[in-house]
Amino acid sequence: YSFTGNIISAKGKSLSMSDVFSSYAREQGKFTLQELLAFAENIGSTVYFDALYENAARISQERFVPKDTVSFQVKATDKILDRFCKGTYLAIPNVTDFGIFPEASHPWTSFLLEHYLANHSDRYYLVHGGYNRNVVVGAMVNRRKSYEDFDELVTDVLADSGIPLQKKSALNYLSDNGYIARRSYANIEAILINARARRNKKEK
Repeated sequence: YSFTGNIISAKGKSLSMSDVFSSYAREQGKFTLQELLAFAENIGSTVYFDALYENAARISQERFVPKDTVSFQVKATDKILDRFCKGTYLAIPNVTDFGIFPEASHPWTSFLLEHYLANHSDRYYLVHGGYNRNVVVGAMVNRRKSYEDFDELVTDVLADSGIPLQKKSALNYLSDNGYIARRSYANIEAILINARARRNKKEK
């Protein structure tokens, strides 16, 4: 046998934790956040959301469904998102009036919007530092603008913010506006240097 944490598999067929969470979503179909967290605790792991979302879609804070059961009216939904995003990007928590959204396969929530941006939208895409188990954070970005990673987006966000480009004020701004879940960010010092340079360039 092969062992990965508390997971036992056939000899020579060891499973990574990514494999385990992808398989869990495929086999479970519908499940809740509490069931997912209990499973992760039983196998001694954190939740590998990227792998989970290969086969699952999160439609609310508590509920997950098979990915292939979720569908959208893409053109109509993107047109609604245009009303919210007047520039290049917008923090996802700023989209709140789901009553004006076109009908989808499930009631609209910020979690369903996160899934839509990651997998379905023609006009926007999801940029974030990773999926969070409790809240939706990150930004929807117009496809006319290409960001290689979240650091690059955050640099623009801070350069455009008008706030003092100091660590504490930057982390407060990013957290308060829904770009990050906690007031901590590993690369913040380097990002602040780049944000200052970008702001200075714009001001010249």
